[in-house]
Amino acid sequence: MPRGKYGTYFTSKVESCISKDKPIVSGNYIFDPIDIGGGNNPFTLNSEYATVVLAKVCGIIFGRFCNNTGEPKKYKIGEETIIGDHSEDYFMATWEELWDEPIMKQIRALQDLQGKPIVITLKITKSPCDQCSKKLIKFIQHYNVNLRLKILRLYSGDQGPIVNSFALLSLASTGVAVKMWDVLAKEKGFQKKTKRGQTHEMKYMTQHLKSSFLMTIDEDDAVEEKEKSNIELLSDAFRKQILQMQEDSKQQLQKRLIEMNTKELHVKKLKQPSRKIFCNYQTATIFMQYQIWKTF
Repeated sequence: MPRGKYGTYFTSKVESCISKDKPIVSGNYIFDPIDIGGGNNPFTLNSEYATVVLAKVCGIIFGRFCNNTGEPKKYKIGEETIIGDHSEDYFMATWEELWDEPIMKQIRALQDLQGKPIVITLKITKSPCDQCSKKLIKFIQHYNVNLRLKILRLYSGDQGPIVNSFALLSLASTGVAVKMWDVLAKEKGFQKKTKRGQTHEMKYMTQHLKSSFLMTIDEDDAVEEKEKSNIELLSDAFRKQILQMQEDSKQQLQKRLIEMNTKELHVKKLKQPSRKIFCNYQTATIFMQYQIWKTF
């Protein structure tokens, strides 16, 4: 298996990712069932502290990245050297590492042949912080890629939810599609495979989450009352937690949009550079009202 300049092992061809059911970056990417590890396991999407990014490029699973997994990453976006230890940093460092490797050249050539840009989807358990949002904007501008974010909840750390709300809006203002990561979407049939034929990252989690939605039906089509199993209780608790955190995040973002629309940010008192950013937020307002927290 080839190894990148920073020591990352990766698959050499797109065909191998599909036939061998592997991500581009070597390692596990499938999220754990919700009864493994409790609240300390970030890979059940249940952790209050860890942030996890599941990255896909043109439908192919790129890899899974978690924050605070060791030494901060040092990488480049263009000529600028960046150091960081958030999950987004680990993703962008690995992307830079593999950009000129055969598998990425293959993906780039396929997209060029179709006249389409590279599309990156990041499924992330917490929205990017203010600093990571700035890095992501530089990232998409340098690599000339389309970015889609599916967010499980609004990040409340670092400078707090207000600043992080504006950071998310700034991403939207640059054309990033921001939507809810709807891990409870039963209408999607709890996918076992991705559209490209790889094992779906939520396969094991959704097998357990199914029990939150299904009812036992007897031969007379009557609903049969039954005592819930431990996994069903865990599923119910997880479902309620996800719904609550997404509702809280939605309210935070809507509040920021209302503040902008009513000019409660006192634009006249802002310096000229800040006013330019505010205008970008205003441009994003209509976009966000229709796009944020919707599934695709």
